[in-house]
Amino acid sequence: MSLADQPNTNRTQQTKEEKLHPVLAVLNSVFTFTGFFIPSNYVDNSFRIILSNIWIYIKALAVNLIIFFVAIGTFTVSKQAKDVINGIAQDGGMSLFWFWLGVMLLSLSIWYTSIFALAFYDLGGLKSVINGRNDSSRAHKGLIKFLPYLLSIGVYVIICTAFNGMEIVKNPYGWYFLYIGIFLGLGLFVYREAYMRRNNFTHFIKKGPMAYDDKCAPDKLFLDGIFYLIIGIIVVGLVISSFDPKPINVPQWFNSGAIICFYLTGATLLFNIAWHKIQAEFTKFSMSFLILFLIPLFSFFNNNHKLRIKKEAEINRSSLSSDFNNWISAKLDDSYTSENRFPVVFVAAEGGGIRSMKWTALLLDKFYKEQVGFDQHLYAISGVSGGSVGAVFQQATLSENGPAETEKLKQAIKNDFLAPVTFGLLIPDMIQSIIPYPIDSWDRSRWLEDAFQAAVENSMGTDVLAKSLTERWYTLGNKPAPNLSHIFLNCTVLETGQKALISDLEIPKEYFGNSIDLLGEIRNTRQEAMGIPLKTAASLSARFPLVTSAGKVELGENSLQIVDGGYHDNTGLETIFQILQMILIETDSADLNRMSFNIVLLKNSLDKDLREVESSDFVVDISAPLNTIISNWGNSTVNTINNTQNSLRSLSKLGLDIAFYPFQLDRKVIIDENNKRVYKEDEGKQIILPLGWYLSERANTEIDRQLNAVTNPKDTVGDKMAKHNFETFQRLMEKIK
Repeated sequence: MSLADQPNTNRTQQTKEEKLHPVLAVLNSVFTFTGFFIPSNYVDNSFRIILSNIWIYIKALAVNLIIFFVAIGTFTVSKQAKDVINGIAQDGGMSLFWFWLGVMLLSLSIWYTSIFALAFYDLGGLKSVINGRNDSSRAHKGLIKFLPYLLSIGVYVIICTAFNGMEIVKNPYGWYFLYIGIFLGLGLFVYREAYMRRNNFTHFIKKGPMAYDDKCAPDKLFLDGIFYLIIGIIVVGLVISSFDPKPINVPQWFNSGAIICFYLTGATLLFNIAWHKIQAEFTKFSMSFLILFLIPLFSFFNNNHKLRIKKEAEINRSSLSSDFNNWISAKLDDSYTSENRFPVVFVAAEGGGIRSMKWTALLLDKFYKEQVGFDQHLYAISGVSGGSVGAVFQQATLSENGPAETEKLKQAIKNDFLAPVTFGLLIPDMIQSIIPYPIDSWDRSRWLEDAFQAAVENSMGTDVLAKSLTERWYTLGNKPAPNLSHIFLNCTVLETGQKALISDLEIPKEYFGNSIDLLGEIRNTRQEAMGIPLKTAASLSARFPLVTSAGKVELGENSLQIVDGGYHDNTGLETIFQILQMILIETDSADLNRMSFNIVLLKNSLDKDLREVESSDFVVDISAPLNTIISNWGNSTVNTINNTQNSLRSLSKLGLDIAFYPFQLDRKVIIDENNKRVYKEDEGKQIILPLGWYLSERANTEIDRQLNAVTNPKDTVGDKMAKHNFETFQRLMEKIK
């Protein structure tokens, strides 16, 4: 008897249940309309059966589903990942080849391990939705057969979405990836059906876990080969991670996108084999115990992020207060009066990853190139995160004859710093989490530091970043180098939230309140003179987890974890204002009347526009505390700038000659199909200037355009931000003259 020919008693019972269950009645109406009417006495159970079946599939394919969603988040959500996709498309050639190879391997691994997982997982709990029995329905047989292909093709759908969402308007790669994925999926299906067409997929349901010699199961020798191949690759990665400095060119030979694909491929194979190879519950319990208990337990003992320090000659740093008095005394001759004041310049470089690094380094370079003697007026630079790295790159590469060649500086910053730190994160530091003893050379942040050093060495032919900060800033015995401005690298103490400063000068406690002189604290706990390498000092200010790690600083029996300076103040203005306060207190009023103070802010963050803010309604009662903290932290930059401007206005009313010069990197830039600047979102696509450690050629070109506009009025036509930067630069240079 067909389902449609059920007795009237059933239909009467159904009518009663429809009154009790209106939602189910609607669903039954849909099923009736489509010809698949479900009797009412099975309706109540059908949804439980469906949910139960879905849960069985999720458990069987758990590893692959996690990898799949990680890939979605990585390639379609992160702005840094989108810019990596831009770079791959623009570079083409080997960069595109390695990425395509990584995508193909990831797709194949998901396909193969999905078959493997379905073969080895006990699917005996699957039930037919219609008859409630343990028999396999046609739907289950179809799902078991096609799920591996759908997941493998889904990888190409993710990459297609990523390529089609980038700002380069004319590119075919997204659809190419999708066509390749569909073609490959169909090819795998034909191969599987031709090679295994006698394979009865209902064995998966009826027999449950299968032995290795079963026709349905993958070959044991092949699986073992894959397992040991991955282990071998991991061992090679750990070996090359042990070198100091790191072989940076190894991960840079590929690219971050390819490295992530290779890693996800290995993780897919390794975890599936480890999870399903031996079906004993003890084995699964052991893996769960390792993940849930041993890794957190080992974290008490295996912190390998110890700060790199090096021995150096006995160098006594000057104190900030005495140094300024000596510096200004050498500048203030009789030619400077209350009408003709000596300009003192301070620069604050806001954080913001590699975009801030480039904006800071090349704007400082432009100041030096456009105004001869600018370095004689620039007293101090306060950098945060990427701003610290840019300041170190520009200052450390200054020679006695002036700044380094601009093109060489540009070339150094154009390096891919993301691939090395990604490699360090995904192999050595990941393995470190399951080892109870710290192996310092596996620290992923060292990959980033050594990438900075390698970039400067390759572009400029100098190993200056390997020197300690004090060795570079005190080149003439204990006297500061005459061509360098004083540098203040802002960090944050994780445990207390205090500001920690790394500087060539001693930090006076009475003017810097609760701040920590990090280099001074390290020296106070050592019997011998120790310094911080420039590459380490720069990276320590830019430790923004998870990409980089917190830096562990040992101070005698205690230790501190140092993270990104942006957690405390992302502008660097607080430090500049503290220096200014010290000067105002300790300097004679007659000398103050012969000085003008000029604070330059190199800004790259966007101000919030209430008209563009989207309401956060999603589980607002639960998410409100965390979202408020994050939003307040992000808004602190605007508050700091406003408070600084108000304070400077107050000082100006008291007779102090003081001015504020903000330079703004425009991050909301839209280009059309011809790569020309437009101002309406429907006329083009927005350029992505990411927060990470890689800039595509498109992003590099856009920052270069804005840098050129600072001194070229032709590039400011129609561009309000460029015009502002040009006018600000003219005012600053006029003041210096």
